Amino acid sequence: KAERKLDLFRNLIDKSNDSIFIIEPETARILDVNYRSCITLGYGRPELLGMTVLDIGEHITDNPAWAEYVGKVRNYGYLLVERYKRKDGSTFPVEVNASIVKLCNEEYIVAVARDTIEREHVQIQLEESKIIIKIAECAKDAIIMMGPKGEISFWNPAAERIFGYSRNEAIGKPLHSLL
Repeated sequence: KAERKLDLFRNLIDKSNDSIFIIEPETARILDVNYRSCITLGYGRPELLGMTVLDIGEHITDNPAWAEYVGKVRNYGYLLVERYKRKDGSTFPVEVNASIVKLCNEEYIVAVARDTIEREHVQIQLEESKIIIKIAECAKDAIIMMGPKGEISFWNPAAERIFGYSRNEAIGKPLHSLL
């Protein structure tokens, strides 16, 4: 029965959307990983178990940096924004939430790393959208954007001047009702 529960636990952890690492605090040695860690980093489990955090992290590159990190984790847990290195040499952004767990008088670091590449892409798109809106706001021609149901979702100052309706009057209305 205990073996079945252990298998169930391993299967649940392996199906996590985040990478999970069990790390030895003194040496930075990776003691265990879930399946997501292997997929995300491009290594097999046996390869990762032969590595240290210094092998995959871009910011924690030496023993003094590791000792400083462990001190922060030990004091209050720690959230680190980091870049991890894949087996192929490429890097990607992660948020690592780590804490110390004490079992049978031994300390372990449990680190959960979330790949934030999608969030980074969304932020870039948001910044690009802000630039486009600034350009549209300054345009001398009317720029009108419509939503999927034909309602006005953007109405620039030139549209106000040309059509005589304020932005507040136009947003949310069908274009044909204003023309």
